[in-house]
Amino acid sequence: MYPSVKAVKPLADYRLQLLFDDGARRVFDVTPWLTKGAFRELRDGDLFRTARISFDTVEWANGCDLCPEVLYAESEPVNTMAARRPSAGKAMAVAEHQETGRPPEGVAERSMNG
Repeated sequence: MYPSVKAVKPLADYRLQLLFDDGARRVFDVTPWLTKGAFRELRDGDLFRTARISFDTVEWANGCDLCPEVLYAESEPVNTMAARRPSAGKAMAVAEHQETGRPPEGVAERSMNG
């Protein structure tokens, strides 16, 4: 059984930062879905940023949603994303630091300040 989505944050490049109820932080790329049916409407940045939690998954203002199983299976752990995309990883680390007040695992406190 897949965990439920507990928090969502729309990011640049049609990605979602997700927090699951098992504590996993993952990033889901919505880009492949933007050519399918009503998901095409999400190419509008304002609409894409309406992503919110609905029950245990993500839903947009136009009614599109993705099941939590897809979000979990097709997303990548935040640490994997940081390894592949260093600039995105640094931004994610800064965002996590700002949210929690502590640096993410494996990031020294001084690197967050300079």
